[in-house]
Amino acid sequence: MSNKVFIVDAFTSEKFKGNQAAVCLISQELSTEIYQKIAAEFNLSETVFPLPLEDKTWKTAKHFSLRWFTPTVEIDLCGHATLATAHVLFNEIGNSNKELIFSTLSGDLVVKNENGKLFMDFPCFKNLTNYSFENLKGVKSAKFVEKVVKVRNKTMKLPGS
Repeated sequence: MSNKVFIVDAFTSEKFKGNQAAVCLISQELSTEIYQKIAAEFNLSETVFPLPLEDKTWKTAKHFSLRWFTPTVEIDLCGHATLATAHVLFNEIGNSNKELIFSTLSGDLVVKNENGKLFMDFPCFKNLTNYSFENLKGVKSAKFVEKVVKVRNKTMKLPGS
């Protein structure tokens, strides 16, 4: 099995800066165990595996499945690895579309290429509105939680908006 792999520094224009992701262009679906072993081998915060869904060529496909793995677990959403994948497809492979659709565990993510700049909308999850701070007692006792703090809604106007 031979596949192309790209290490991409997302969110930067400088080499060795930004947030790295390994983008592995695979030719067929692999087992979760194999994905996990590959991600562990790269040992980056995320390794991403896109696969064309409808049109099977990397240059013309618009719709892809996308899975993200850390060195130890599969995750539901990773923005920088998604943008890294779009960068590889548009700039290294020469994908001819103006937008790409990535089907993920978090739903479909769309990345648009507008004059070489990539834009992505993140999914909007429903806010928890009907809960009390006391209902979080179980969370407070979890080993990985240092502390729970109250957060209030705050709206601020950004300059130029």
